[in-house]
Amino acid sequence: MRAKKYGVKLALGTDTHKLNQLRSMELGISAARRGWLEKSDVVNCLSLKEVIKWLKK
Repeated sequence: MRAKKYGVKLALGTDTHKLNQLRSMELGISAARRGWLEKSDVVNCLSLKEVIKWLKK
């Protein structure tokens, strides 16, 4: 919640090395939701255009 409060963007990942472990992403999503994060708070939920705009800031 503190990251969101200060406008910090986060990226979610699985740290997986096998395709079938991508389901672990659900754990990251659950943690993000507990922190009241929305799509706009997560870098890898943004479109390429939004990422470029964010990076230019």
